[in-house]
Amino acid sequence: MTEIAPNASETIREVLDEVAQSVVAAKSAADAGASIDLTGMDRIVEPLCRAIEALPPEEGRAFEPMLASLIADLSDLAATLNRRRAADIAAAASRYGKAGGSDDA
Repeated sequence: MTEIAPNASETIREVLDEVAQSVVAAKSAADAGASIDLTGMDRIVEPLCRAIEALPPEEGRAFEPMLASLIADLSDLAATLNRRRAADIAAAASRYGKAGGSDDA
């Protein structure tokens, strides 16, 4: 992981691109039914957000399109994971004869 220094727009852009690529790769893996692991992503995103906030407003606004795209990719990933979870619950309920996937014993 690249260290992000304050006012380092190019480094911020590189790290933001790495995060976006990781999210897109995770979505592709999830779409294929593979397990994904985004452990530690918060340790990358938190300093990234702080670095963007530390920029002068006009420089920070330059990242809005990349951030909007990342948010859309994260939403797509969340939707994929929610569909997989619902399918897994339905399959388990079908297998074990429970309707609705309730946690009741």
